[in-house]
Amino acid sequence: MIEGYTNITKYFPLLPLFGWAFLIAFALTPIAGKIAKLIKAIDLPASQRKRDDKTLAQRLHKVAKPRLGGFAIIIAFLTISLTSTSHSPFLLSLTIGIIILTTIGILDDIFELPGKTQLLAQVVAAICVITGGTTISSIQVAGLSLNFDLWSTSINFFGYVYNFVFPADLITIGWILTLVNALNWVGGIDALEESVSFIAAVTLMFLGVKTGNMEVALLSMALAGSIAGFIPFNFPPSKILSGTAGDTVLGFTIATLAITGGGKISAAVLILIIPLIDMAWVLIGRIRKNHLKNPLELLAISDRTHLHHRLLDLGFNDKAVLFIESTAIAVLSTLSFYLSDLSRLVIIGVSASLILFTFSIINVAIKVRQEKLKKEEKEKEDLPPDPPPDEPTPESKYAY
Repeated sequence: MIEGYTNITKYFPLLPLFGWAFLIAFALTPIAGKIAKLIKAIDLPASQRKRDDKTLAQRLHKVAKPRLGGFAIIIAFLTISLTSTSHSPFLLSLTIGIIILTTIGILDDIFELPGKTQLLAQVVAAICVITGGTTISSIQVAGLSLNFDLWSTSINFFGYVYNFVFPADLITIGWILTLVNALNWVGGIDALEESVSFIAAVTLMFLGVKTGNMEVALLSMALAGSIAGFIPFNFPPSKILSGTAGDTVLGFTIATLAITGGGKISAAVLILIIPLIDMAWVLIGRIRKNHLKNPLELLAISDRTHLHHRLLDLGFNDKAVLFIESTAIAVLSTLSFYLSDLSRLVIIGVSASLILFTFSIINVAIKVRQEKLKKEEKEKEDLPPDPPPDEPTPESKYAY
């Protein structure tokens, strides 16, 4: 009993951070909405966009909505983080990366920048992280340590010495880009990406306390509180969207915290396995359908093949899809916290198989539903037209 109480007390110092982050984000979100309207950072529905707009298929909103909600999350997170922890090289590099992504994100919310420009900003932000000394030098697989520090060299940047590690630094950049875009693509319906990110942040906080990494625990708690302060405005039907800045910063921060949190890459993979598999599924589908030769062409493709689109096509509404995906990720996050590295790998394999099977079943169900709808439409077309209201039917005309 006493031991359990002692374990709980470890989380008490983090609760005020959550509360302050929540209050700051909650207070700033309406202000961010007004700023978005002033600078025209507005997400237009499909009905108000040009016919040649490549994103028409993804536009689910029926009315225009402000986009800068993620700015409130970012300000709240940075305020709590920078005032509650020592300014370690990790935090400074994370902050610089967030500033880069926020700047490009706000510009994209206003001008809708090309995908290549956004990808370049993500690469630069990831480079900031590795130059700050954060890298995936090794991972634990089935009790074995895979070492990614095969070769290193020092690089001098105007007096700052950066130790480049191969292939660890390249793997780290790939990891960050993958999580940024996996979470970004989840944000097709209101509050889904934010809910997934909140669950991931809370889980990383628990893992940080569990492994004794209080910096990661503190930053994760600050992120969770900031997201929680924004969700009331983004819950369907939303009043404001997080925008590109919020979408990319959430994935970037979670990816970076997962690296620093004791190298718990397996934990992050298990938490976010649904968005990761969904991203792989969509990419493979787009490559097969469009016969792409250049991978960068994927950035210009927009369709309705994400998991949330498929669930909507089955007849679920926004709130139901939000509940289904959030619940599944919450279950996986709970498993991630309690399982060891080896057990996580087993669960990852089993979960991946079940998710792929579920995706296949959903696809079959969608095709069956579409065929049924087509058949019903055809039957309606084959029916004779109804007689005009003022004209008697043949039966009534000759009836006695």
